[in-house]
Formats: sequence, C-alpha cells, structure tokens
Amino acid sequence: MRNHLISKDAFFELEALDDGDIQHIVDDLLSQQKRSLTGPQNTALCNTIRQQPVPLFVNLLLEEALQWSSSKNIQCGSDLPDSIESLVNSRLKMVEDIYGETVTSRMLRYLCSAHHGLSEMELLDLLSCNNDVIQEVLTPLELQAGLIRFPASIWLHVRKLLGSILEEVRVDQKSLICWSHRVFALVASQRYRIKTEEIKQSHRDIAELFLETWVGNKPMVVPEKDIQ
Repeated sequence: MRNHLISKDAFFELEALDDGDIQHIVDDLLSQQKRSLTGPQNTALCNTIRQQPVPLFVNLLLEEALQWSSSKNIQCGSDLPDSIESLVNSRLKMVEDIYGETVTSRMLRYLCSAHHGLSEMELLDLLSCNNDVIQEVLTPLELQAGLIRFPASIWLHVRKLLGSILEEVRVDQKSLICWSHRVFALVASQRYRIKTEEIKQSHRDIAELFLETWVGNKPMVVPEKDIQ
C-alpha cells in the first residue's frame, strides 16, 4: 500500500492500543450510551480487549458489554469471546437459539450471495418465497389460509441482534443491507458450510426475484402437511 502513495508522509502505521487507549475508548462509549459497568465487569472487558487490541474486535465486544446488567458476573477468559470470529459466532448462535438454524442460515446465505447487498424488501421477498423458511415461521393455519409472507418483525429483531455486523449502504440511490466487514461474511459462510451449490441456489432465487418470476404468487407445496 505504501508503494502506491504519492507522498510517503500520507502513510502512517496504527499501533496496538495501549492500556490508556483501551480504558479511554471504553469510558467514552459507555458515556455516549449513558451506561456504566461494575468494577469486575470493566476489568474483565479491558483484559479481554488487551488480548486482541484492534478496533473491529473492540467495537463488537463493547456492543456485547452494553447489554450486561449490573448483576451479571463476567470473568475474563471464560465468559467473553477472545476473537472476532468467536464474537461473530456468538451473535449468530444467539439468533439461531431464537429463530432456528434454518431461518438464520437462509437469511445470511442470501446476504453472502448478494455482491452489493439487498434492500430490506428484497430480503423479505426472498425469504417469503423460500418454502423451508416459511414452514419454520408460519403456522399450518396461516399456510392453509394463504398468508405466505415472512414476518418483517423477525427480520427487524435479527438485525438488532446482529448489531454492527451488518450495515446499510447507498448504492445507485438505493439503501442496501450488507456485511460491514468481509470477515463477518467469511465467518457466516464457514459456520453454515455454504457450498458452491447452495450459493448457486441463492443466486437462482435472487435472479427469480429480479426477473419477477413469482410476482403475485409462488406455489407452496408441503405434501406431509397436505398443503399445495
């Protein structure tokens, strides 16, 4: 990178955060959010950050800390993730525990397959046309009544749970949801073993969405539930 710069003065190296920097960042964010930590919580948080003092890890870990209650007992090393990958996997597992692996993996697979991201409406349309997902979130009565639509409330909750792992960007005058860092997409791909065929299927689903293949109605066939 340095070789591509016209002026060598434009290049500077970001050094690892020292103890003073870490405590300052923690105090500043907590102050912005009008939150505080107990002494043991603050010690465990700062000690964990020292193990990987990079901004991406610090930001994710601080998001976790903002959710702690004052009664939560936190021990460095045993209660806190020690890497970016483990932090992301912890968030994904939290979503899975609430909505199941099928819903979580299909949702994130679409985001992994979309080069620039998807709008919220596009993502909801894709999930609404995915029979595996719909069977997970709708009751048999809703399916028989023809109420085939992925609940927007689930997506909004998932987005809140994932926090800064996802971001909203503007592309061609359009707001799109995408991964805020490529390492997050890599962790999701590895967790759900997203293989070439699954990516191809996601691409087919996205192509059908933009070609308006299923405008108005997509057949919902569930033989074991006598639905078609």
